[in-house]
Amino acid sequence: SIVNIRIFDSLGNEVKYLVKNQVLGSNDEICWDGKQQYEVPLAQGHYIWWIELLNANGVRTIFRLLSTLD
Repeated sequence: SIVNIRIFDSLGNEVKYLVKNQVLGSNDEICWDGKQQYEVPLAQGHYIWWIELLNANGVRTIFRLLSTLD
């Protein structure tokens, strides 16, 4: 699958485009260090992961996950 991952704050502002058009294997992991686009640490709070997967057949699937920075 090809993956795109964007991170948004609780107000809906994009704070990081974490992964752009990366090929993702079945055992791959993607981590986020809690920093925004320009490597500045973000405040504690809730953040939304917007994950887009595109499989080999061209089927697009979107997930939204909530994470918390402590």
